[in-house]
Amino acid sequence: MDEILKKYVDSLDMLDIIYEPDVPLSEHTSFRIGGNADVGVYPDSGGQLTKAISSAKKNGIRYMVAGNGSNLLFDDAGYRGAVIFTKKYAIFPSAVLS
Repeated sequence: MDEILKKYVDSLDMLDIIYEPDVPLSEHTSFRIGGNADVGVYPDSGGQLTKAISSAKKNGIRYMVAGNGSNLLFDDAGYRGAVIFTKKYAIFPSAVLS
C-alpha cells in the first residue's frame, strides 16, 4: 500500500468507517467481473459517506461511489483508488449530495 493510500485508510480508521483493502470488485457487481480495487469503503450513514468522500479528496485519492453494482463493469485490471459502496446500508449518493 502506498503512502497516500495509507493516509486515506488511516483517516477512515479515525472516522470509524469500515473498509477492506484490495477488495475484489467482481463480488460487488451483477456481472461478476472485474479485478480488485485498492480499497473498498463501506459507510453506514450519509454522514460517513460524506466524510469518506471528503477524506479521499483531501488525500488526493481517486474514488468512485457505487450503489448495488447493477449494470456496472470494472476492468479486470481493477481500480486504482477507493470504491465507496452504498449498497450495504441503502445509502443513495444523490440523496446525500444533492
